[in-house]
Amino acid sequence: MTIEDDNLAVVRGAYDRYYAGDLDGFFSVFADDVELHEADSLPYGGVFKGIESFKKGIGIMFDAWKDLHFDIEQFTAGGDLVIIYMQLRATGKTTGKTFSFPVAELWRLREGKVVEMRPIYWDTHRARECFGS
Repeated sequence: MTIEDDNLAVVRGAYDRYYAGDLDGFFSVFADDVELHEADSLPYGGVFKGIESFKKGIGIMFDAWKDLHFDIEQFTAGGDLVIIYMQLRATGKTTGKTFSFPVAELWRLREGKVVEMRPIYWDTHRARECFGS
């Protein structure tokens, strides 16, 4: 196996655990010094450093939406990066407005653990409108 195969297995496994409702298993693939980078233009934007801050950032993002769905189309890897291309659909809790657009997630790994996660949204403006800000 290559490093790319190993990294793909880690990220696919994380999503499998997430979809199975195993959040502890999902979070187990992230390093203690993981960083989550959410777009600054989003109401929950910013950098969340460290595993506890990362969990908080993920929670804030999920709390912003109802009916949040990820439809993954492709995983790809090169070196220490895994990219997930997906369609993201959600409804704003406060506005009832919906969006559906592509998102690419960059996951950087070091020694089998995720050290960086960076979602890249197609339309942060629409996400803000649906969020209500």
